[in-house]
Amino acid sequence: MYGIGIDVSQATLDVAVHEQAFDQFSNDKRGFVRLIQWLKQWPITQVVLEASGGYERAALAALHEAGLPMVRINPARARRFAQATGRAAKTDRLDAAVLAQMAHLLPLTRYVPPAPWQRRLAEFAQCRRHLVQMRVSEMQRLRQLTDPVLITIKQRHLAQLSEDLKQLDKAIAEQLAAQPGWKNIGTLKGAGPILVSTLACELPELGTLGSKAIASLVGL
Repeated sequence: MYGIGIDVSQATLDVAVHEQAFDQFSNDKRGFVRLIQWLKQWPITQVVLEASGGYERAALAALHEAGLPMVRINPARARRFAQATGRAAKTDRLDAAVLAQMAHLLPLTRYVPPAPWQRRLAEFAQCRRHLVQMRVSEMQRLRQLTDPVLITIKQRHLAQLSEDLKQLDKAIAEQLAAQPGWKNIGTLKGAGPILVSTLACELPELGTLGSKAIASLVGL
């Protein structure tokens, strides 16, 4: 049985079979099909990839749906493992080999795919993040303006962004209210809808795993 490691970038998937083989695939649907076919020649214990700013999500979903034993780990845990095994040098190929070694040696927590409501909530949360970033940029531009006409236009745009954010916050809170378990998390001190929605989107395993497993997933 072999551990598989996948180093993910925006365009490619660098894949290592522990001490056996290496190949590269495109990070798109065609690449996923080729990768799944390639992996069929190996008896697999688990397939490990890092959380990579969202670039891993499509591959993770496709490989999980194909029945592969998927694991998503926090990058900090992979770095600690690489340092402990004396493999701190970083290239895509070496990173994939480190992840394959982790998959071969360590019992890791299997990936839990998000529920449909979590996928929908993630779209709202992502849209909110974009609007917040846009509002910050627009406020910076407003401070640099001197022409009254341009200032009025920019203020109007900022007002619209603020209104859109209010609507998104309301929609996010309503979606969380419909999920009893996550609604209870929101009753904790300092845990508002935005924090809870982030946890629901980024940690679908929360509520199904023990505290040690969750701490490991987030790199603690």
